[in-house]
Amino acid sequence: MINIIIQNIKNFYDTTVFFVILAIGIFLLIWDYPIFKNMKHKNDTRITLVMGILYVILPFVLYAVSRI
Repeated sequence: MINIIIQNIKNFYDTTVFFVILAIGIFLLIWDYPIFKNMKHKNDTRITLVMGILYVILPFVLYAVSRI
């Protein structure tokens, strides 16, 4: 079962997906986070920060899993 999941990630994963996920994370951190921070929405600020960090880390995690 684990081999099927890893093979599915390898088939899905290419450079386009890598850069799109990375771009979403960078966009969230550079554009959305300061907007919510200036508007004093603490809950939205935390969620945007966490989502941005996760989207920046996610491509590298998928890359590492695809190399297993």
